[in-house]
Amino acid sequence: MPLRETIRVAVIQTTLDNACAWNDPTRLKISIAEENRAISEIGRGFTDLHQNQLAPDIVLLPELAVPRGYVDELARLANSLGALVIAGVDYSPPTRLKSVMNEGIVIVPRYWGGRRSAFGTTVRYFAKTYPAEREREAIENQYNLRFKGVPTVWVLNSNQLGRIGVCICYDLLDLCRLAMYRGHIQHLMVLAYNEDLLSFQHVAEAAMRTIYCNVVVCNTGKYGGSLAIAPLHDPNRRILYQQMGAGLFDCQVFELSVQGLAVKQASGGRDPVWKSLPPGYMASVDLRRVNTVIRSRVKEPKIARKRSVATVKER
Repeated sequence: MPLRETIRVAVIQTTLDNACAWNDPTRLKISIAEENRAISEIGRGFTDLHQNQLAPDIVLLPELAVPRGYVDELARLANSLGALVIAGVDYSPPTRLKSVMNEGIVIVPRYWGGRRSAFGTTVRYFAKTYPAEREREAIENQYNLRFKGVPTVWVLNSNQLGRIGVCICYDLLDLCRLAMYRGHIQHLMVLAYNEDLLSFQHVAEAAMRTIYCNVVVCNTGKYGGSLAIAPLHDPNRRILYQQMGAGLFDCQVFELSVQGLAVKQASGGRDPVWKSLPPGYMASVDLRRVNTVIRSRVKEPKIARKRSVATVKER
């Protein structure tokens, strides 16, 4: 199935206040007041998207933006809009070993991209690998819990819409992760709750050039700074979307190139539209193809593996 020329991405920048959301020292769970405000803003964002003449293909929500009790309703909203939803959810309940995870969800609606899913609406969880230092200290010192990171790199194959990488905030600084994404994706979606906006913008631009893909950062509206950037040659067109200003709710739809970017990734060469490929990029793509051929020809012994933390729910 050929790639589409562009996809439409929506960013719903909610304004969850971490100081008010996690202010109970007895439990690491979003407060009732902030939960209600988060639900109100998410509903407002989807109402705005329903009124948009061009519905988005993908909807992003920031890190920790969705209360866990609202996931089923969010799946219903994804179904009604017909859009893939990638969103951060509240911390997982503590386990018997007193560990918690910072997770996100990918919701695939029943009908998406002109195709019907045989599994109905699918909800899959993915987790953050590395906590920020302040996040780790707060979890350990205030709640006497342990952060559990999950060392998994996710790539979503969305057929016509290209291949999508997803990560949560601090994981964007993981150089090994960026190297693994290189040559594998057209889009990188980052869910964030980040205060240092200027540094994160520079990191996003570096990731865009290193991986050579579109990078979208959906940050909390408490600080602002959500961003979409593409490896275009013209610096005035490179930033496709940017929101500046703290304490602002925002809901915007923009387009990302798919087909043109994929052609550039595969062919290289000088191009008036796109930046040049980074050094060694074609070698990494060729190595991936060689490894794929080797794996298809060599029968590897079956080794029992621990199941992934990610789960699938069928409705």
